[in-house]
Amino acid sequence: MSDPAHHNKPLTHYILKSWRQLLTRHQLAVSGFRMVDGVRRRVDLPFKRKGQYKLQPNNPRRPDGAVHEYCPPEQEASDE
Repeated sequence: MSDPAHHNKPLTHYILKSWRQLLTRHQLAVSGFRMVDGVRRRVDLPFKRKGQYKLQPNNPRRPDGAVHEYCPPEQEASDE
């Protein structure tokens, strides 16, 4: 893996996605929580889209019930 800063190159979305793909190449699943029959349950889902940006919102709910909003998928960079 080359270091763009060391070679005085700009950090591009292509490089970020390449690093993400490299870091997740052996990751088989992602964990999260889902409401099932009114109960919050942990779920593991297959991780297939390595190196790509998120496609769905992933906003966590705080203990007080408020939603903490992350960047929506439509505002993330598109595939290059």
